Amino acid sequence: MNWKEIVKSIAPAIGAALGGPVGGMAVKFLGDALLGDPEATEGDVATYILNSSPETRLKLRTLEIEFEVKMRELGVDVFKIEQEEISKRQASDMASDSWLSKNIRPMALVFLTVTVVILAFFTVFSNLSPAQIETLNMWTGVFLPLLLTSYSFYFGGRTLEKVKRAAQ
Repeated sequence: MNWKEIVKSIAPAIGAALGGPVGGMAVKFLGDALLGDPEATEGDVATYILNSSPETRLKLRTLEIEFEVKMRELGVDVFKIEQEEISKRQASDMASDSWLSKNIRPMALVFLTVTVVILAFFTVFSNLSPAQIETLNMWTGVFLPLLLTSYSFYFGGRTLEKVKRAAQ
C-alpha cells in the first residue's frame, strides 16, 4: 500500500486532496502538522507516513478535521474537485477512439454482476463441503463490495451528472 492510500483510508478528505489539483496544499499541510516543516517535500511526508506507528497514523483522523476547516476557509471543496476530475476522466474516455476505453466500465459491471450471481447460485443450490463454503464466503466478501462500489459509481455518478445538467 502506498502512502497516499494509507492517508486516504484514514483521512478521506486529505487523501482526495493528495490525488487532485490541491495536492501541493495537502502535502504542505501534512508536512507542517506531522513534521513541523511546512516546506517538507512529498517524499519527506511519504517516508514519515510509511514509517509511522499506528498511533501516529491515528493522528491523521484529527488532522482531517483541521484540513477540512482550512479548505472551507479558502473556499475549496475537495470532494467537488475530486468528482470533477472523475467526470473529466470519463469524458476523456468517451471521446477516445478506443473501443475498450469506452466500454471497460460497463464490462466490469457486467462481469461483477455475473460473478456475484454465480456465487449466490452456488451458495443456494449446491452441496458444498465446509472448505468450499469457506472459500466461497471469502470470494463473496471480495466481489460483493466491488459490485456495490461499481453500481454506486456507475449509476450514482451518472444520475448525479443528469441532475446537475437539469439544474443548469
